[in-house]
Amino acid sequence: MRKEQEEIVQVFRYTFDLQRQEPFVIYGTGINAEAVITCCQDYPISGVIDVAKTGEVFCGFPVLSLDDVIHRKIRKIIVVARPSVH
Repeated sequence: MRKEQEEIVQVFRYTFDLQRQEPFVIYGTGINAEAVITCCQDYPISGVIDVAKTGEVFCGFPVLSLDDVIHRKIRKIIVVARPSVH
């Protein structure tokens, strides 16, 4: 894992450590999202969102549409993507 991904994981853990009780989805399917999903398996991740990859699987999680997220009553989306793709 590159230094950038290690830092992303560290910031993710620091920021969301006390918010582990509520399931959430990750927005993004890049290397930063992959690092968080791989290193933070102890968090209640329910899936990922990427409009271009809806219906696929990423790191073992379904790639959901926004409608899927709403239907599943998931109230939190955490963006783990570079600013250029937000």
